[in-house]
Amino acid sequence: SFEVGAVKPRPPIYQHAIDRFGLVPEETLYFDDLPANIAAGRDFGFRCFLYDLNNHAACEAWLARELAP
Repeated sequence: SFEVGAVKPRPPIYQHAIDRFGLVPEETLYFDDLPANIAAGRDFGFRCFLYDLNNHAACEAWLARELAP
């Protein structure tokens, strides 16, 4: 966030990650525990999961579906 001068969920932080790491948003899994950050990630086309510390099994099930052939 220091490099970019922005923090999540502001768009510049997501664009910086895409540019800096050569991400293809549609191929990038994005996990966060804050709904606003997930909404911003979806706006950029990331495959997003809203993580709940109290329900890790839901994350595992989502990953299994997302990574299934």
